[in-house]
Amino acid sequence: MLTLRQKITRPYVFIIISIPLTIIIIFNIIVAYYKITTAEEDLSAQVTQVAEHLQDSSMQIRDFMHLLRISPNSTNQIELIIYDTKGEFLRYLDTPDTFINQEIARLAYNSILNSSSGDMCIINYDNQKYYAMEVILTDSLGGKIIYITQGLIIDDFVWMVNIVLCLVSTFVMLVAIFVSNRVTTSITKPIENITALIENMNSFEVLTIDTKSDSIELQKLASEINLLNKRIYDFQKSQKLFLQNASHQLRTPLMSIQGYADGIEMGVFKDTKATAKLISNQAIKLTSLVNSLLSLARAENFKENQTFEVLNISVFLEELITELTPITNIDIISSIAEDVCCLANSELLNGSIGNILSNAIRYAKHQIHVTLNKQDANAIIIIKDDGDGVALEDDIFERFVKGEHGNFGLGLSIAKTAISALSGNISVTNDNGAVFTIIFPTNLSENT
Repeated sequence: MLTLRQKITRPYVFIIISIPLTIIIIFNIIVAYYKITTAEEDLSAQVTQVAEHLQDSSMQIRDFMHLLRISPNSTNQIELIIYDTKGEFLRYLDTPDTFINQEIARLAYNSILNSSSGDMCIINYDNQKYYAMEVILTDSLGGKIIYITQGLIIDDFVWMVNIVLCLVSTFVMLVAIFVSNRVTTSITKPIENITALIENMNSFEVLTIDTKSDSIELQKLASEINLLNKRIYDFQKSQKLFLQNASHQLRTPLMSIQGYADGIEMGVFKDTKATAKLISNQAIKLTSLVNSLLSLARAENFKENQTFEVLNISVFLEELITELTPITNIDIISSIAEDVCCLANSELLNGSIGNILSNAIRYAKHQIHVTLNKQDANAIIIIKDDGDGVALEDDIFERFVKGEHGNFGLGLSIAKTAISALSGNISVTNDNGAVFTIIFPTNLSENT
């Protein structure tokens, strides 16, 4: 695996190196083609001119060669080589600056023999290129006349251009690598800082990440991580508080049961039947608390292992009201629309609507109004009591937050958790009593 720095840097370095090299290679290929083409055109023109002078004029070869070498038409150092019928060459211009020697003459002669008439031959000798072409004569006596030039004047220019290109390319590569390193560092350094801070994060404190970067994406990443860290901290704090409250709620009935049991054992209570009744009441209270905790846990983890089905909320509400009416002296007035359905689960519906309705019965003075309507793609349930209302400044849906006559403070928390599991929403207001509004989506095509 590669680091992010390596993954960003390697393509840049590859491009930085390959582009100048490609330019140099292409330049030299084009120049090489130009050199060959130019040499062939120049040789053809000069050979034709030489042939005309040799055949049509009475000028001596030595004098003609001298004129040819100082001719403005000549772009390179040139020589004419005359061979006899045996391939031995005669040089008519004995000047100290000539480049012809026996080996070059032999290579030129052999190349011309092995090539087609009128073709240019390229001879490589001592790391130097020579271009040769035969002068075609109509009255040749069997010998050969070859026109040969040593490279081109452009070679020196090409050499200088290549040096300049290499120097410029080296400078550009160094600058590009420096810029690439700065850009890479500006990207990877904040990420490395974020990684280091994440490694030191824990659920017992809130750490704020500051990337010190002008990148919108990195700023957003840091913001999301900070938010996630805050959520984890709040969750841990909530769980800790939950465990403390649960322990307190469990300890009270357990201590009562233990106290009554010890009293019976030591003979403190003469009426053991009444004491046993007290123990039973505390056990019932303890069982109710444990059941509430289990209901809350199931609601929080419902989506992990359960599925939804189409349920008729209208029928469910009517059955729930029918079930609660005989066991309370509160008048429950209902207005329920028919056949309002949603994707739900009976346990979650009972945990949500059942707890809200039970809470209303506990705090109502005389009556409760329950209404169910369908509006757009939502089922809206309103449960209103005529009690003293709720303290809106308190988060009544938090665990163990309870009113004056509350039991454990878990009912509303269970209700909200169950409603959230059903993709619903709950809110509360005061209007001559508490008014709870529950909204469930009724889009049956969605599978939660």
